[in-house]
Amino acid sequence: MKSNNITIAIVGHTNTGKTSLVRALTRQRNFGEVKNAPATTIDVTNISLQSFDFTFNFVDTPGIEDAMSILELMPSASLQTSKSDEKKALLELMQNPHYKADFDQEFKVLNQMLKSDIAFYVIDVRQPFLPRYHYELILLLKTHIPILPILNFTQNAQYIDDWKRELKANGLHHYLEFDTILLPRKQRLYEQIAIMFPEHYQSIQSFITAQNALDNERMEQAFTLLADFYFDLMTLRVKADTKQIDTQSINAQIAAAIAKLEKQFIDQLLALYNFNREDIQYITLHTEASATTQDMFTLDEFGQFSIQFGKGAAAGATMMVGVDLVSGMTTLGIASATGAVIGGVFSSLWNYGERIIDKWRDIEYFYIDQPTAVKLMLNLLYIIERLNDRSHADLNPIIINDETENSADITNFMKQTENLRAYPELHQKSDSKKDKLLQKAVKAIQSSFLN
Repeated sequence: MKSNNITIAIVGHTNTGKTSLVRALTRQRNFGEVKNAPATTIDVTNISLQSFDFTFNFVDTPGIEDAMSILELMPSASLQTSKSDEKKALLELMQNPHYKADFDQEFKVLNQMLKSDIAFYVIDVRQPFLPRYHYELILLLKTHIPILPILNFTQNAQYIDDWKRELKANGLHHYLEFDTILLPRKQRLYEQIAIMFPEHYQSIQSFITAQNALDNERMEQAFTLLADFYFDLMTLRVKADTKQIDTQSINAQIAAAIAKLEKQFIDQLLALYNFNREDIQYITLHTEASATTQDMFTLDEFGQFSIQFGKGAAAGATMMVGVDLVSGMTTLGIASATGAVIGGVFSSLWNYGERIIDKWRDIEYFYIDQPTAVKLMLNLLYIIERLNDRSHADLNPIIINDETENSADITNFMKQTENLRAYPELHQKSDSKKDKLLQKAVKAIQSSFLN
């Protein structure tokens, strides 16, 4: 009975992107260490990616630096022997204690290859095909396991055709262009493996289907988080005594609440996509007053966050229009309740009654206006789109500023979500009613901004 797993050794010269490849394939931003320096990986590290009954085991290995010296130590007669004898000669050399210290990294690579089903030979095609790479290929081929060359850093790579020609000259006619810092083309890679291992073909196809389903599920979860953020923006309110209204204080309270909501959203989103805080930098909040900050998480740097807000029941663009709590005190009941229903303002008469009581006490409510709430939400939608297409090997942060402002038509979305203002009692709470409202908001996001 065949085992439902494939072990893949990730091999190649020093600093060609081996660890980055594993990060991109497994969506693990913190796997290993990646930096522009030689010998970053000095040991063998493995990680698995499982779906249903099939598993890919990826094994990251140190960089190969001196293949030529190993080849020089091999008996010349081994070049004319059978493949099995050639592999035996290589094993005897690796077991010789006299050479272990000198070729520690190379022997770790070869040992792992001999225990694997296939090796990904990662190539930096920005580098010319030098003689050392020729010796590297000869040495790796002596393990006589399948090798799939991965052509990395393919953008503006002037030597990619030279590499392809040399690979074919060494009998490696199957290779894959897979730039680890671009949008990963994982499906093509898995399909190539399926072709090379026909006994696992159906299992790998099922694996691909499951991975695509996980990607779609992750996107749906991200939209739900965004809808929840927008709901809390719309239901955020600050009470103030009309006799002692301090606009600056109210403005600061709203700004502080928004900063808290945004930090919560970003933390949840980064956790969902397996990224770090460092992956998002230089964020500028955009409001109609063009208030900015370099770090949206730092309240101390929020500055004078000048935000439009509405007063009392008339808060918000197109919200609560026509509802007047001051007049109508003598026509309470049907007249006022009807006004609440028509305006789509109140979720219940109890909530309506609370506001009237507050009105008697000279208490008013202040909100963020809906257009500004939508603009803040669009900045975060942009982050979702970037994270969804982002490789876990990319070390350059996502930058959000005024230039990234979404120019989408927000009118339709505002109409579909204007009723959210009516549920302040559900602000930052979990509730079955809120879940239904969030589902509608998710559909509104998808229909309005995802064409």
